[in-house]
Amino acid sequence: MCIKGEFCGIGVVVAPQLAMLVTGVQFSYAALMDTNDKGDLALFKVILRASQKGYIISKPLNDSARYDLVIDVDGVLKKAQVKYGDGKSTNANGVIRVGLEKRYGNSTLVYTDKDVDLLLVYMPTTDTICAFSPDLFAGKKNLYIRYQPAKNKQSRNCIFAADYLW
Repeated sequence: MCIKGEFCGIGVVVAPQLAMLVTGVQFSYAALMDTNDKGDLALFKVILRASQKGYIISKPLNDSARYDLVIDVDGVLKKAQVKYGDGKSTNANGVIRVGLEKRYGNSTLVYTDKDVDLLLVYMPTTDTICAFSPDLFAGKKNLYIRYQPAKNKQSRNCIFAADYLW
């Protein structure tokens, strides 16, 4: 297990609670995690999965980029934005809401297809990662991902997590 400030074998240094979550130790800090911790966990899960797939991962040196990672997929560089998907939909069960907007003063920014090539969403409810192309998220403030079938059997205009597993 990783110790605070120790190199953990996937190219990152982690806080002890996140190391426990990433390595599968049966101890949950989810209720204590703030949004930064959740973002870090999602990033670690994506880096681990990308490494398992044999992809080369690069991270910008500053936080001003609109993307979190660059992933080399068979020689093609993809700018990837990583999100932690646990936002509850207000009117449906089995759906998570992923917020895609960033507020700066009186203005709101959303992702465009020029900003990001790939949206990777870690969903702790199912411990899975979904990958979305810009045609599904560009220009939107939220993305709703269904991880359970709708009780009314509706499927039109639904984004099913199972169809986008990464």
